[in-house]
Order: sequence, then structure tokens, then C-alpha cells
Amino acid sequence: MSTTSDNQGAAILGYRIVRAKGEGTEYPDLRGKVIRQVRFVNDENYTALNLEFEDNTLASFRLNAKIALSLPPEIARLKDGNLVKWKELKGEPATLIIRERND
Repeated sequence: MSTTSDNQGAAILGYRIVRAKGEGTEYPDLRGKVIRQVRFVNDENYTALNLEFEDNTLASFRLNAKIALSLPPEIARLKDGNLVKWKELKGEPATLIIRERND
């Protein structure tokens, strides 16, 4: 089951609509892209959420605040509109690859 959203910032998960508690931002240029890898970088110089896509593009969300996860991330399956089989999502140190632009 996929997650969609309406124009008022609500995420539709199966049969349940969950409204965002604040303003959100959507990025139409990212619609339909297939994510290959998600990286969260958080050190003293750089805080960002990087999304790498199957078409060899990258979206980087650079953050101003120091962010820490309050609980370990989890992953679950959707079955009949319910989340089941929760387990901790394992992480590993990120590798930053910097390539020079050839403009």
C-alpha cells in the first residue's frame, strides 16, 4: 500500500488520514523518483538528509539545527492497512563522495 498526500498536507496511510501539525513543503520535482539510498549526516560541520535516486540524482536537505534521533529508527510492513512486524532499522556510517562538476 502506498502513501499519498492531499493538497492540505495530510498523509493518507491506508484508510487513515493523518494531518500534519504545521506547515509542510512538497517538492514536485521529486515525485515519481525511486530512492536508492537515504543518508542522514550529522556532525559538527554538516547536518543534512540526502536522498540518492535510481536515476543518479541526489536531493540534499541541509539543516541548520543539530538534530538527534530520540528513538532508534524502525521499519514495519503494511498489512491490511496496519503496521506489523516492527523491527529496528540498522544503520552504518555514511560515506561522503564528492565529485567535481563538469559544467
